[in-house]
Amino acid sequence: MSETAEVILYYGPGSVASLTLMIVLEEHHQSSGREEKQQETQEAQPEEGGKIPVLKHGDVVIPQCLAACIYLEETFGGTKLIPDDDITSEALVLQRMFSAQSIGVGDTTICSYWADYDDEDDDDYGPEDVSHGLY
Repeated sequence: MSETAEVILYYGPGSVASLTLMIVLEEHHQSSGREEKQQETQEAQPEEGGKIPVLKHGDVVIPQCLAACIYLEETFGGTKLIPDDDITSEALVLQRMFSAQSIGVGDTTICSYWADYDDEDDDDYGPEDVSHGLY
């Protein structure tokens, strides 16, 4: 794909995935024709049901944020966001990208937890339980 083909990002305001792609586009010095039109998004990738974001570069249509990030990284110059000189560093960055994708998924679970939270449960946990982070 030619670097000169127009890059279009179909996005939704407030979407973390859309914002992610906007940042990656900026880091790779790509101005995007940004479109917020649901009809055009649906036409760009009907098999995905009009989900956003969608990156379009010439004939290439990518309806998935992380796939689009990797595509931009491999296609354009600018700031390297994924190291390619050390396979261990590259694997670590990719692992964190994929892990971070699910961070916002549990928001309703967290809200549900706090709605059912009982102060009496505080006695069940000590400081040693809190010291165990996610990673």
